[in-house]
Amino acid sequence: LAEIAAYLRRTWPPSEPFPQVDRKEYETQMQEFGMSECGIVGTPLLLERLDIELPGAKFMQKCVTKAWEKDEETKPQGEHNPEEYTAAHVNVTLGTEPLEAWVVHYNRNSNSPGGEKEGDEPTYLQVCALPTRQGRHESAFGAIEEIAKRIFELGGAKSVAPGAAEVCPEATGSVQMVTTVVPCITSIGAWWQFKILFPNVTFECAEQVGTIGY
Repeated sequence: LAEIAAYLRRTWPPSEPFPQVDRKEYETQMQEFGMSECGIVGTPLLLERLDIELPGAKFMQKCVTKAWEKDEETKPQGEHNPEEYTAAHVNVTLGTEPLEAWVVHYNRNSNSPGGEKEGDEPTYLQVCALPTRQGRHESAFGAIEEIAKRIFELGGAKSVAPGAAEVCPEATGSVQMVTTVVPCITSIGAWWQFKILFPNVTFECAEQVGTIGY
């Protein structure tokens, strides 16, 4: 765990400009750790090493009641598993433009890895394929990638293209997240990148494996 945390901190240090890391090199390094995830015990320890704290009780109570289900756009469709998801409440301001919303992503029913191919569209946050995991299709990655995109789009910042993100200290506020799936280490890597990209946005996350509220 210490090696993973040290690698992420070394690769994306808290400074400008934001490093653009080669995906193949990133994938090679992540695979060399010999694990796709840290398990229900190791994940909180890794988050602690990355200074990712737990959300407060108020947020967790909203998760118990699944507050986001009032929004039709957040409900799972088709091949997605309604019990395996990542939900986040976003309360961020960029300039004079606010963003307050629930962002919810669900895992696919299939356990096949997502894979990362040359033709894939670039992302704001670096991601790679790991054995038995779904790469960019992981709910824990999809949620934080969408949040980064929506923040960059605030206040006319649509010129920030995927694959060319820069540190954005002007964004302020908070993102609180919960996931019912053990996140893979590349998803946790994306969470760390988010913290570096938006240093004045507080990011908190809880791993709650299984269905919340039952």
